[in-house]
Amino acid sequence: MSDDINEGATRLAALRAYDVLDTPPEPQFDDIVRLAQTLCATPIALMSLVAADRQWFKARIGLEAHETPLDQSVCIHALKERDLLVIPDLTQDERTRINTLVTGGPRLRFYAGAVLRTPEGQALGALCVIDTKPRPGGLTADQKQSLLALARQTMLLLQYRRALSHRIEAVESAQRAGGVGIFEIDIASGTLLPSSEFCHLFGLPARQTFAATEIERLVLPEDRDAISSRLTRASGTAPLDTQYRIRRPSDGKVRWIGRRGAFEHDATGRPTRLRGVVQDITQRKHLEARQQMLSQELSHRMKNALALVNAIATQTLHHVADQAALEAFSRRIMALGKAQEVLLAQSMTGAPIRSAIEGVVGLLVDPRQVVLKGPEIDINARSVLSFSLLIHELATNATKYGALSKEGGRVVVDWRIEDTVKEAELVLAWREEGGPAASPPERRGFGSRLIQSGLAGTGHVDIRYESAGLQAEFRAPLAFLTHS
Repeated sequence: MSDDINEGATRLAALRAYDVLDTPPEPQFDDIVRLAQTLCATPIALMSLVAADRQWFKARIGLEAHETPLDQSVCIHALKERDLLVIPDLTQDERTRINTLVTGGPRLRFYAGAVLRTPEGQALGALCVIDTKPRPGGLTADQKQSLLALARQTMLLLQYRRALSHRIEAVESAQRAGGVGIFEIDIASGTLLPSSEFCHLFGLPARQTFAATEIERLVLPEDRDAISSRLTRASGTAPLDTQYRIRRPSDGKVRWIGRRGAFEHDATGRPTRLRGVVQDITQRKHLEARQQMLSQELSHRMKNALALVNAIATQTLHHVADQAALEAFSRRIMALGKAQEVLLAQSMTGAPIRSAIEGVVGLLVDPRQVVLKGPEIDINARSVLSFSLLIHELATNATKYGALSKEGGRVVVDWRIEDTVKEAELVLAWREEGGPAASPPERRGFGSRLIQSGLAGTGHVDIRYESAGLQAEFRAPLAFLTHS
């Protein structure tokens, strides 16, 4: 019994070390869950982390709950497996037949979970797919391998996420620890009055005054535009919040300096003094560069996972008669990959709407055929993925059946913010011009369902099939799209 308790405590300590419980959704994990759902053809897919008193879902599709009590967890049984747990019929398994999610709504019947295991061997949870119908045959061999591959990619992403978090903490610690120097420049005389900490940061002997030009000469030539000069101080155009590198005369080392300043003016409005503070930000700069490298590596890993899934799907389904469906799947994978590139350019925190749309449109059509109009609005990472998939489906349909299938046809995409009684909403309109008359699809496939789900799955959609072409309007709460 004591061994079990110790093992459980070690596992929970490992879970805490990843610092992922109760964090907001992140696109890389949402992508993996969506791919698991698609490859295994299940209505539900989850990235489940098993804590001491609950299981919590970092990413989920097909289930409203963010977490469940442990007595409703099937993933807790997966933790005892080496790599994969498959239960073809939950009503027939002693471990799960009395689970209230099985006996009552949503009446779960099939479960397959790949264990999320740390390099040290601790099981944190499972990447699982769930069906509401029994599956006597379980998963195919290819589906099992795909689920296991995605679980391995999930753990790699968790490891990189933890590394990034540690880097950010180190940056903040460095900022708190860095000394702050104070300075004042008399603009008329060009005399600089430094504090002792200013002299220390710049590697200068402690003196009461310096000529401002003495300090300017310490700045690396390629950074000279980032500092003030006699002319820019006199005109009041010198940069006030800036960063630059210096070579310290005391030891010859190159250091990054962050400076913030403010002008003091006389009665006529002429600048007379420049006062400010400086701080050595070298360590922060190095850590930021490391963080950027880790972000790029994380994105590279995600793109590798997408490529792996695409390759597995292509190999598995090469004999399927409906090759158009396989091609559509591959294009959606490409759209997700493009969304990842857009997010990487913004450090994975989100991106402008325009960038999200342009990235996907460029995969399918000549961007000159699509007119984009709207204010600059940054949306969160989750919404970037939603926008990318939505625009991908609309553009795909337009190239096959709509305005972009004919020479001279075009699409106008515009967005705006509307204030309603309850909250501000983002309204995005898709208008096709110069193409054939639009008509409803003959069958409701994945693409149609995705379009009907609206922006980020909010479902507020108005679609009209008109003689001028497809006209669609999507609405979603602005806060939902922009807040992390």
